[in-house]
Amino acid sequence: MRCGRAFGGLTSHRATTTAEVIDSGITEDELKLAIRTSLTDQGWIPEGLPERDQQEIVEEVAAELRDLTDSVPAGSIVRRHLDEVRIFPPEAA
Repeated sequence: MRCGRAFGGLTSHRATTTAEVIDSGITEDELKLAIRTSLTDQGWIPEGLPERDQQEIVEEVAAELRDLTDSVPAGSIVRRHLDEVRIFPPEAA
C-alpha cells in the first residue's frame, strides 16, 4: 500500500510530508536522468525492462512533476494528500 501523504526524495530516497517548490535551473534532460536513476536505485524500474518501457515510466513521472510545478509558484511550501498537492498554509480566500 502506498502512502498518501509523503513525497519521496529523488536522491535521498526518504519520505517527507512537506516540500518547498524551487526554481533549480535543472534541465529537462537532467531531471529525467535524476528520475531514471532514482527509480532504478529503488527498484521501481526492474532490471531487464525494455528501454522503451523505462523511458515511458520516466516520461510519466517527469510530466507529473511538470504539471505540479507549473501550477505552484517557486517558494511555495506544499503538502500532499493522496493525489492532490496543496499549498501550505492554505491561501486565504
